[in-house]
Amino acid sequence: MRGVDVLRWASYKKNVAGFAGLFCLCTVMAGAALVEEFKSGINWPEPKIVNPGPIGGPPSDATVLFDGKDLSQWEGGDQWEIKDGYAVARGTGITTKQPFGDCQLHVEWASPSEVSGSGQGRGNSGVYLMGKYELQVLDSFENVTYFDGQAGAIYKQRPPLVNASRPPGEWQAYDIVFQGPRFDEQGKLLRPGYMTVLHNGVLIQNHTRLLGGTFYERPPQYEPHPDKLPIHIQFHGNPVRYRNLWIRELPEEAAVPRMLRKGERIVFLGDSITQAGAGPNGYVTMIRTALTEKRPDFNIEVLGAGISGNKVPDLQRRLEADVLAKQPSLVVIYIGINDVWHGETDPARGTFPELFAGGLRDVIDRCRLAGARVVLCTPSVIGEKTDGMNPLDGKLDEYAGISRKVARQRNVELCDLRAAFLAHLKTANPENKDQGVLTSDRVHLNEQGNRFVAETLLKCLGE
Repeated sequence: MRGVDVLRWASYKKNVAGFAGLFCLCTVMAGAALVEEFKSGINWPEPKIVNPGPIGGPPSDATVLFDGKDLSQWEGGDQWEIKDGYAVARGTGITTKQPFGDCQLHVEWASPSEVSGSGQGRGNSGVYLMGKYELQVLDSFENVTYFDGQAGAIYKQRPPLVNASRPPGEWQAYDIVFQGPRFDEQGKLLRPGYMTVLHNGVLIQNHTRLLGGTFYERPPQYEPHPDKLPIHIQFHGNPVRYRNLWIRELPEEAAVPRMLRKGERIVFLGDSITQAGAGPNGYVTMIRTALTEKRPDFNIEVLGAGISGNKVPDLQRRLEADVLAKQPSLVVIYIGINDVWHGETDPARGTFPELFAGGLRDVIDRCRLAGARVVLCTPSVIGEKTDGMNPLDGKLDEYAGISRKVARQRNVELCDLRAAFLAHLKTANPENKDQGVLTSDRVHLNEQGNRFVAETLLKCLGE
């Protein structure tokens, strides 16, 4: 090709490329003009402006609980030693004079530089939200102890996701987001508590559901209390240091986000309780009616997928055809009664614990893979006696515990029907009957039981 032809060819390619680029740009602009903007329809208030302050805070809207000068906002604070901008735990724990509920709490602490003791004897203290729910403080740097008692554990309930501890003597930080439990006027649990924690900037508790108060000598248990209570910092015999303590109170609407979305398609998956629940006066029907009345603009679709006699392996077999084929956005799983009940006389007819746990994980994973969120319910009751004398109470508690553990492992929402039933029956069954309060035959729900399950599930869904 001659030199002049080369120049002409290069010019031609440049013009073609420029035209093509202009054509693409025009096409994109025209396409953008034809796309309709999505608007949620929610009239959001303008977020207020908060000055975040220096790294580590406090933000401008925080209440400073200790600024390095005095502990006047704490009962017992006069017992602790204050020097060089920090306080040293001495003699007794300290408790805020002001009560707090849902909050963001910042705590900086340091275990003693000189290592003394081991296990729970090294740098032991604790931050008690509402004076009842302990986040463990401990020197856990190369210090072996029980996992649900190390630094960052929700004591005796949940170990931290990772150990983010610094060496003894170095300053560490907890950033805690706490959502307290709620109780009605009769003391019934309406909503469990939750805790999210960052340890030295590392996430160690991810919206962890509290199973009740934290105790050393007994299992977790909820005890009714007000929505706000003082915060307590424990003295456990070790001179743990604290500094830079501040708190931000969270409004109710920030603490309890609504779970349901517009256009939601909810499938309730289970056994005969759910099969009957989709009929007249059943809990599935009640939920559908309540959501239609309360959220008419959300266009929520509610479907039942319960089959009598089903156990977890049955759910695994029919999940694709009966649930995933309906393309749900949310699946509520209420299962476990038959897994226990059918094995009463012959264990082989029930579901062994390891298969129950593995089956739940499989169902949850497949739902999530299909794009659905999951709510997992614990099995409710086989008998309504309140003194622990129902023959299968122990086994049912075991399987409810498995469901709770799987929910934590898979980080899905748990609706603890077992705990809700037991708490309700303590007051609603003074004659200690084995049926007739919430069930018609010790297992299947009567109208009041369906209403109770509907109300409990709606609260779990944020409604």
